[in-house]
Amino acid sequence: MTKIVVNKCYGGFGVSNEVLKYIFERLSDDKKQQLNNSWQAEAKRVSEGFPLCDKWTILEEVYYSYVSKLPRHDKLLIEAIENVVSPDGDYSSLQIVEIEDDKYIIKEYDGYESVTTPSSISWVEI
Repeated sequence: MTKIVVNKCYGGFGVSNEVLKYIFERLSDDKKQQLNNSWQAEAKRVSEGFPLCDKWTILEEVYYSYVSKLPRHDKLLIEAIENVVSPDGDYSSLQIVEIEDDKYIIKEYDGYESVTTPSSISWVEI
């Protein structure tokens, strides 16, 4: 069985700062340094181009440059969702679903997500 994280409310997938901290703390030193360098460059760019948006944080960098790009079956993402007290982002209600197949697609409507696997499709035969 494979575990996958999906959002089960309208709004969109997102994780809490607690999840971001959990993941960041468990990254390799090289990955942490890479994210820190990227954050400093982005924070400088944001503050120069958008003076009112000078609050770009390392956690935002961790989310947009790393966590948002993870596959939903990523082991560290699953571990974080299972272990933190409040994993949900501002407009999400995260749930871990288990599938037996080795392929999946996450379908989304207004942020609400469902998982489709090859065995869950009713195929039309010709």
